[in-house]
Amino acid sequence: MGLGVAEYGGIDGLVTIEDLVEEIVGESEDEQEKEEVPVMIERPDGSIEASARTTIEDFEARFGEVVTPEEREENDTLGGLVFSLAGRVPLRGEVIRHAGGLEFEVLDADLPAFRAALLRERHTLKRALTDPRLLSGIGNAYSDEILHAARLSPLQLTSNLTADETERLYAATRDTLTRWIARLRDETGDAFPEKVTAFREGMAVHGRYRKPCPDCGAPVQRIVHAENETNYCATCQTGGKLLADRSLSRLLKEAWPRSLAELEEVKKARRE
Repeated sequence: MGLGVAEYGGIDGLVTIEDLVEEIVGESEDEQEKEEVPVMIERPDGSIEASARTTIEDFEARFGEVVTPEEREENDTLGGLVFSLAGRVPLRGEVIRHAGGLEFEVLDADLPAFRAALLRERHTLKRALTDPRLLSGIGNAYSDEILHAARLSPLQLTSNLTADETERLYAATRDTLTRWIARLRDETGDAFPEKVTAFREGMAVHGRYRKPCPDCGAPVQRIVHAENETNYCATCQTGGKLLADRSLSRLLKEAWPRSLAELEEVKKARRE
């Protein structure tokens, strides 16, 4: 075990041999990390207790088709469906009704449940927020907006979150999703949205690479991995530190700027 320096710069914390092996060959699975099967229990009164992470496919395979083709296309899990029906993150004890006759009673949607979901597996915040097995209905674009609102780095590990940071992330998640659901419904009304896109006017950072952050004016940065792009504000979220784009940092190596100040010096030198 030793002190771990993150690939993107900075210190992540303690690193084990297992961490190093996973960095090289990919994540491994042991007895303590096996994927949990979402709960789906039939009660004597005829009700069904199901985890929000239960997929609609699994639910319908057991109880028959209950959602429309459009709802099935838009939502992967029961949690995502309930969120879509409510138009916001529902409260504990709230009953959400579906046009097909189903009623969803929210048994738990509080801060402890949110914290437990985050800590279930050791991931970066970006990965945890976009994993539908942990948190339903967020996705790539809104995870960027949530992390910006919470003033947290997308590469911070869930295991390193303080109580205050967890509360900020919980509040930012609820506020961001509620605000955008309301806005999108106002724009489309009862009609099905004609233009489905992750890039929307009014977003703070997602899809706004090099554009000014609406809160501090610093240029929005990005990390590109495969087909996904993570956008963030270095000033608001990482204390001015640039998180290395994997491909560019490997290409530039030591020439990769570590902060906004270094980036500005590089730009200045190029202009001269």
